[in-house]
Amino acid sequence: MSVCAPIDARASVAHDGGAPIDSRVGKLGARELHVWTLALHVATSAREQRSAARAGLRALLGSYLGIDPLAVEILQGAFGRPELAPAHDPHDLCFSLSHTAGLAVFAIGRRRSIGIDVEAVDRRTPSPGVLERALRPREVERVLRTDGHERTVAFLHYWTIKEAYAKALGVGLALDLREVGVDGPTDRPRLDLPGGPEEWRVRRLRPRTGFVGAVVADGEPWRMRLRELRLS
Repeated sequence: MSVCAPIDARASVAHDGGAPIDSRVGKLGARELHVWTLALHVATSAREQRSAARAGLRALLGSYLGIDPLAVEILQGAFGRPELAPAHDPHDLCFSLSHTAGLAVFAIGRRRSIGIDVEAVDRRTPSPGVLERALRPREVERVLRTDGHERTVAFLHYWTIKEAYAKALGVGLALDLREVGVDGPTDRPRLDLPGGPEEWRVRRLRPRTGFVGAVVADGEPWRMRLRELRLS
């Protein structure tokens, strides 16, 4: 999954609906990840929000590539992960996206595997069964020490990191999330993987009030830049 982003490309090309992005993609260094947020209209259907998220992704990729968004060819990988078509080689851009009710997020980087996940915190408290299917026993214990809304947030801390890692691997729901551990302080989490540590780094994501998320990427150390995407 590789594409090449032109330096300082403007995000001013038309997306699927014909409107420009009201922002610049900026310079993307080899040790940077650009994380974009896109507000979705909660009054619209889930299908319409998915469509808006796809439009945002295509507009961003077109801007980084320096081509019309409609010329960006996105394929579906073996486990459903969206990937750039080989026609865009020998470019080196990589990406991941996630969306929930009201918000979409996109992570863009170069020459590395990336995964991103975002969730709204306004939801039902996870049941013990959900905890046991997604978390390791010690993680379940930590979550159960909290109550109500705090329990939901504690669960999503683990869930979003594990989901982002699964997306970075490109396996999605095929991964048993209990095989992936999350250790370290809440503000500096790290992965605990079978066979010992690997070159994966984790960043917590708080894109907007009411949402939590995580970004996971491999390779050399990287820094994250959070930006807002507006389709006008």
